[in-house]
Amino acid sequence: MSIGKSLQDDLAAAGGSALVGHQTALPDAKARTVQDKLGDVVTIKDFGAVCDGKHDDTEAINRALASGTSRLRFVGTCLVSKTLFYPGDIVIEFDHGASIVPVPLDWFQRLRLHGRNWGYAIFMNVNWQADAITDRHATFINPRCTPPFAWDGHFIGARMFGNLQVIGSYCTNMADVVSNMGCCDVIVRDGWCQAISNCAYDFWEGSKRISVLNCTGYDVNAGVNFNATDTHVTLGLVADSLLIDGCRFFNCPAGGIYVAPLNESSSCTHIKITNNLIDQAEGVFGVPRGATWGGIVVLRSTVVEIRGNTLSRMPAATAPILVGLDDFGYGDTADVTDNTILASAIGSTAYIQVYGARSKVQDNRAIGSTAEGGFGIAVNSPSTVVGPNDMAGAGMYLINQNQGGGATAPALQLDQDTANGLWRYRQPIQAPSVRQEAGYALVAAGTDQATALALATPYSFIAAGEANAGVALPANAGRVGEEWVIWNHAGTAIVVYAAPGDSISGSTSVALADGEKIRLVAITPTLWLIA
Repeated sequence: MSIGKSLQDDLAAAGGSALVGHQTALPDAKARTVQDKLGDVVTIKDFGAVCDGKHDDTEAINRALASGTSRLRFVGTCLVSKTLFYPGDIVIEFDHGASIVPVPLDWFQRLRLHGRNWGYAIFMNVNWQADAITDRHATFINPRCTPPFAWDGHFIGARMFGNLQVIGSYCTNMADVVSNMGCCDVIVRDGWCQAISNCAYDFWEGSKRISVLNCTGYDVNAGVNFNATDTHVTLGLVADSLLIDGCRFFNCPAGGIYVAPLNESSSCTHIKITNNLIDQAEGVFGVPRGATWGGIVVLRSTVVEIRGNTLSRMPAATAPILVGLDDFGYGDTADVTDNTILASAIGSTAYIQVYGARSKVQDNRAIGSTAEGGFGIAVNSPSTVVGPNDMAGAGMYLINQNQGGGATAPALQLDQDTANGLWRYRQPIQAPSVRQEAGYALVAAGTDQATALALATPYSFIAAGEANAGVALPANAGRVGEEWVIWNHAGTAIVVYAAPGDSISGSTSVALADGEKIRLVAITPTLWLIA
């Protein structure tokens, strides 16, 4: 204590809190100074922020972020006019009711990347213009941004950042809630947003190991976007490992979940989309419910799992689940299992479209839905395996758009029973809406005596393609006593082929005219008899 000064003066000085002791009233707690105790919680007010929603707090907040504190708390309503740059190794926590309010875009400073205008962001990491990851380890807890007007910018931006967590975000009237470019090890969970004009959770530039968990979006243009190129679509990158689980997206004009490389030399891989709800109940932003209102779209990606999702109230001309091609080709290895198409009237498209090799489609269902003039499932690869699915309400159960490659190269595998572990179900096709006297369950396009189908178990009501298309029977060995019914609804003649070494009533094949039905019985290990 300084001689000649009163105790009151000393305590009121900048270092006065260091003169006062503190001890938490718990057993074995240690004594500390009040100054040390108050340092446990650093707020933006400690650096001059007013937090009344009227004064511009930008400079004060940036001073706080650059101070070296490992934990910073936001309080009150913070008006900002420029980007807030956060470092690595920091936890940014919003107090209950705290929020960021940006000035209108005309007054907000725009970011530039590599000499080009990039856009607007409220938060961005310090070294966001780097060519490799240099910033690491940041956590946002309960961040909140609610501008009173539409603000076409990003709330939490990150570029070339490693290990970012965004927990419990609350956001309205923005372009994006989270916008990441070239980041890795990102977790976004327990967020809520509404009126998002671009994409709630947006990942670009080959981001890796991204998880979006238990988030909710209402009236969002798109829920999650995962791409492999840069925002100018010039870089060829790999976007690797995306998990979207337990999310709910309502009213998404551009679709609920969209995954695509967007560049010929880019690629997306290891995509897991599980247990999400996408409900396209009504239009928003003046956009009528229409063909762009998709559910889950994954283009030219490899190692894809789409499981346990519900696609509700999908509009006409929209495939609720679409795994397909872009302008540069197909993906492969997609597992589309246990998904539900609910209360949707999609017209002449397919409930589920899976284009690409080595894929599986099984145990999916349509409830209270219709695809009048359309299909339950559309596939196009000879290595795709279609197991049992309940595609009620579809005009046809399955359309196979692969033409095959000759009598021994099937255009589609249905429940193929092989040693390498493909699906083994007794009834590979289930189409409750199809009756013997009305319509047919399967279409498979094939030409030039190509094998349109390779069948593993008996099934009736087959429509097998175009002129000279064929159906290949399995080997008779082990099938003695089985009865098969094949019914041609193709509109043209088809050919039924016996397996090599087997015969059909003494011949290697038998032709079926349009509308003709044939019943075959396996009476020996090598002979089918026309019954």
